[in-house]
Amino acid sequence: MSIEKDKISKNKGFIGKITYMIEEEKFEEKTKLLLIDLINNAERRIKEGKYDDAVARLYRAFELIAQIKLLELGLIDEIRLKDNKIFAILLEKLKEKTSNDIVEKYKEYQKPDDTNNGVIKIALKKDYELLSDLKEELGNVYKELEDKKSKISKLLKNRNNSILAHGLEPVEKQTAEELFEEVKKYSKILIPNIEEKLKQAEFPKI
Repeated sequence: MSIEKDKISKNKGFIGKITYMIEEEKFEEKTKLLLIDLINNAERRIKEGKYDDAVARLYRAFELIAQIKLLELGLIDEIRLKDNKIFAILLEKLKEKTSNDIVEKYKEYQKPDDTNNGVIKIALKKDYELLSDLKEELGNVYKELEDKKSKISKLLKNRNNSILAHGLEPVEKQTAEELFEEVKKYSKILIPNIEEKLKQAEFPKI
């Protein structure tokens, strides 16, 4: 079998896995496969010179890494994830994992519509802050680097100023490449063998 035929076969197998996970409602496995696909697609956009597109995908990948970890910890409402594609944190589950002080800290972000449902919905930075409060490695790494005014903060800010987010600034190649490396660094904490998985899911060149 040629190298390209082998890649096509592996890619078809990867797509088949995603389909199976969706049908079986295996949320953790499915979201990890979607993360791998996001990272691969972002790398492809960088090679094509589509840096704004790449950074938009990498931002979502960085956010998804934290959300997948919260899902692994049993904190995400799987019904809302299935029906509405929303990562909502169940407060009752959070109470089982941590102190009342931390629970009250995040209840401040609860919107009126979510009060009756007993959930909260928080964004990227708060996801990582919560993981840090839960003493999880992903959160600890993020907090440690954030305290040192890390590269990731600057890169995410550049994304927010991009034309595909909230601003009008075009994204430069260096920003996209640096964010790509940072996302891979965090993804390896979540999925230690992600390099192997990325190769398996790589889109073949025809």
